[in-house]
Amino acid sequence: MSQMCGWWLRVLACGKGLTGWEACLPKEVTMRNRKWNEKVSRLAVLALVAAGVVGFPLHSDGALAHRWSFNDGTANDSVGTAHGTLYGTATIVDNRLRLSGSSENNRMEATLGNALGPNKTLVAWCSLSSLKPNNAAGSPLSVGNASFDAIVYGERTGGQWMNGSENWSRTPTTNGGALETLVAPDEIMMVITYDSSAANKIKLYRNGVLYAEHNQGSLISHAAGEKVLIGPRNWSKWDDGYMNGYINEARIYDKALTASEIAVLYALGPDLLVQPPSGTLISFF
Repeated sequence: MSQMCGWWLRVLACGKGLTGWEACLPKEVTMRNRKWNEKVSRLAVLALVAAGVVGFPLHSDGALAHRWSFNDGTANDSVGTAHGTLYGTATIVDNRLRLSGSSENNRMEATLGNALGPNKTLVAWCSLSSLKPNNAAGSPLSVGNASFDAIVYGERTGGQWMNGSENWSRTPTTNGGALETLVAPDEIMMVITYDSSAANKIKLYRNGVLYAEHNQGSLISHAAGEKVLIGPRNWSKWDDGYMNGYINEARIYDKALTASEIAVLYALGPDLLVQPPSGTLISFF
C-alpha cells in the first residue's frame, strides 16, 4: 500500500492530473487505453483519500455549496438551491454548457440562496473555442452583483487568467501567470481560492498547479440573492465580456481549498463527489 501511495503521490506532485500523467509513471508501466487510464488513476486517488494519505473536500462536510454539472440536461444546482436559467443562445450539449461568444447575453444566471464568503473557492472545468478575439473578459464562473469575484480570461492581460473584481479592487494589473495555449477539445480546470486567514491571500490554480497568488484589497462576502453568472464576468457591467466555449462543470466551495485538495480535485476530474467511508460512493464511470 505504501509503495502504491508513493507512486500516486508522485503523479499528483507532477501537477498533471489526468493530462500527461503517464510522464510520471515508471517506465515499465504502459497502458494504451486512455479511458482505462483515467479510471485506474481515479481509483488510485480514491484509495489515497480513503487511506487518509491525501485530503479531499467531502461533499457531505458542507464545504461544497453549489454545483452545476449539466449532466441531467439542465442548469440546476445539484447541491444547493442556486438553479440556473439559460439566456440567449446558451444551450446544453453533451452534458456541457455551450456559450457561443457572440454576445454577453448568452449566459447562465442563478441566484444565491444563502450568503457566501469571504473564504471560498471557485472551480470551473472549461474548454475555450478560441483564445482571441472572441474570448475576452468573460467568465466560466462569477458570483456577486456590483461587487463580485470571478474566474476571468483575458481582461487586463490578453490570454491570461485572472481573478475578476469590481474596479479591479482585488485584481493586479498582471499576475505573472502564463498565457493560455489550450483550446477545445482540451479542457482546463481553473480554481481561485480566497483565504482571509492568510492575510487575504488570493490564489489561482490551473490544472491543479499554482498559477498565481497575491494579496490585494480586502476579501468580500456575498449576500443571499446575489447573482451567479457563467459567460459574462459581472452582473452590473457585462457589456464587454463573454465566453466562447464549453463549461463542463462549475462549483463553489464555502472555504479556501488547500493545494493538496486542489491537486486531488484535478486528478479526479468533474462528475465525481466523494463521500465519507461510511457513506455511498457516487459512480463516476
